[in-house]
Amino acid sequence: MHLLICSLLFLFLFLFLFLFLFLFLFLFLLRRLSDVLSNILRRSQASIENDWESAFDFHIKAFDAFMKVFKKETNWLIGVMVSLARDLRVLAARADEAKASEGVVANDDDDEGAGGGQSCKDQAGSRLLVCYPICNQDKTDCEPFEAGSKKWGTLPLVNQMLKLFFAIDQVCNPNLNPNTNPNSNPDRNHNHNRSPNPNPSSFGLGPASERRHVPSRKQLRHLLGHVEHG
Repeated sequence: MHLLICSLLFLFLFLFLFLFLFLFLFLFLLRRLSDVLSNILRRSQASIENDWESAFDFHIKAFDAFMKVFKKETNWLIGVMVSLARDLRVLAARADEAKASEGVVANDDDDEGAGGGQSCKDQAGSRLLVCYPICNQDKTDCEPFEAGSKKWGTLPLVNQMLKLFFAIDQVCNPNLNPNTNPNSNPDRNHNHNRSPNPNPSSFGLGPASERRHVPSRKQLRHLLGHVEHG
């Protein structure tokens, strides 16, 4: 009887500590990501109403708020970063389509407004380019994943960047070359200040296929350009 009571008390104590820890982590994340979550909710409401321009603006605010947190954290937020980057690309395309249907033309020379008159795709591209060095220049050891290196987010992020840059015809960005060359050696640029890149075989089929596809597509574009001018 005493053994049963002790077992029940131990189980109750374990459940209490688990719930306390869960509540503490939830409140901690809610405090750190409150701006992100609030803007994501506003974005979702705007998306339901098919107000894609407002949805993109809210998502930009959420992405900017997330980057402030992501800079100070390890790689446990990579999944959130990739999801936000993908949604940023998709919403940028839909917002530009909505503007085009309304007859709004982006002017890159206009500095008024939050977007400086740029198209939504251009604004999305500038955000992704800010996120890229945060991942790629992380000096933490890449192996194993649990070491916390944000370099594991580089290739999924580059995939979103390439899809966006292909849409706006800016595929020859020099920032992408180290991660899109299929013949590149992950340890070639290794020095005392930077850790080697993650092994490409550690990624899924999608990122690996994109890594092979992009250089071929770029070479084809250059070849067609020479044929047209030849």
